[in-house]
Amino acid sequence: NIAVIGHSRLGKAALLCGAQDARVRFTCANDAGCGGDALEQTKHPGAEDYAAMARSFPYWFCGNRSRYIDHPEERPYDQHFLLGAIAPRFAAVSSASLDRWADPYSQQLCCAAASPAWKLHGLRGFVGTESPAAVGAAYLEGHVAYHLRGGLHYLSRQDWLFYMDFVRRHKGENGMKTLCVDLGGSRVKLALMTAGSHPQPDVFEVDSRAPLAQTLSLVAQHAAAWGQPDAVSIALPCVVCRGTVIACNGKYTDAVGFDWVRWSQKTFGAPVFLMNDAAAALLGEMRCGAAKDTGAAAILMIGTGIGSAAAQDRRILTGRHGTMGMLGGHMAIEMLHPRRCTCGATGCLEAWAGTWALDEIARQEDGFAESALANARKVDYRALLDGVAQGDAVSLRVFETVATALGMGAVNLIHAYDPEVLLLSGGPCHSEMLMQRIRRYVRENVWTPWGQVDIRVAENPEGSVLLGLIRE
Repeated sequence: NIAVIGHSRLGKAALLCGAQDARVRFTCANDAGCGGDALEQTKHPGAEDYAAMARSFPYWFCGNRSRYIDHPEERPYDQHFLLGAIAPRFAAVSSASLDRWADPYSQQLCCAAASPAWKLHGLRGFVGTESPAAVGAAYLEGHVAYHLRGGLHYLSRQDWLFYMDFVRRHKGENGMKTLCVDLGGSRVKLALMTAGSHPQPDVFEVDSRAPLAQTLSLVAQHAAAWGQPDAVSIALPCVVCRGTVIACNGKYTDAVGFDWVRWSQKTFGAPVFLMNDAAAALLGEMRCGAAKDTGAAAILMIGTGIGSAAAQDRRILTGRHGTMGMLGGHMAIEMLHPRRCTCGATGCLEAWAGTWALDEIARQEDGFAESALANARKVDYRALLDGVAQGDAVSLRVFETVATALGMGAVNLIHAYDPEVLLLSGGPCHSEMLMQRIRRYVRENVWTPWGQVDIRVAENPEGSVLLGLIRE
């Protein structure tokens, strides 16, 4: 919940900061005027223009900008381009009625001119009149707010109250309401959450190979009684790059190319944000779980497949193409006995430790037919750990193979992403014997000259994805 504010020339700086840094949710510009939030082509007599500014502050301008100083009508842009670059986040502009130098009406018109940038995201920009505002008017409804107070060029108490009212209105006392949706391989979890409220989610069974529209229809039905969210945030077992699903491996394959923005706007009237599920789980554990005391962490999620993510400085690593940190399940750990993975490659960690692979690994063991595992309809981690508890020889051999594979994957993640904390998440992590075996392998094989990586079990494996999806 970062907000930036500046007055006059620092109002121009606040606008540039809000436009360039996506972490800034609220940008507040006070009397920024020329070069900030006032349109140049609507300037009124007595208002500052670029020619006057260049005479006083020539060092503010780059060479390319200077060529338009005496010919503003030739510029291919105006200041609403800067204001619009803040979309889809929030912007607030305040003017003073006697501040003719900043030109209040041109500031108001700039808010209106920038609105199409928010409409591209299905959001309301400036909600107000394009006629000159009356003194004391405050337009707060849209993502672009405007206020005109009486007086001269300074940052007043009235301005502060306007900005705080705007933030409270759109943030809420507990933060914005986010419809968080975890599209899992066999279950969907969803809840309407804020930074301060984490209700128990609704959960329903789903077939991830069914048409996506069918699953999203069920999401809409379950969320119908909760009212309109401020945002919809969705986690998928897919490669997500800059908010776009670019690849899937067997699950929700029609998520690639799906018009998420249109669906969310039509269904909920809210913007939508997409995230890889392992990345969301790691973010949730850093916010409210086992990694909240560190900014350098990685996670290995053990389930049907193997998921992973990494973070530095409390920010999820994504890389240029969205795959940084998230392909831990497809790190190659075996070359002598390569097993084919679902991704098409051989030797992947997931092909040796994903739940989907356990049954085949077990059945290839000598003596399987006489082992405790033969009684299981399909060998999974629960059946494997039960066999280990009984002292079954085949179960012990398979356990050693799987635990060694997970240890190798953990070492690879540590060497690649330099975390202080490595989280292990998923049902199998409740086995203390498995955790001890992974920790021992890491201790014996990792090279971290700075010290020991703290290997922890996720505190909230069932809810960390939803916690990571909350928009703040």
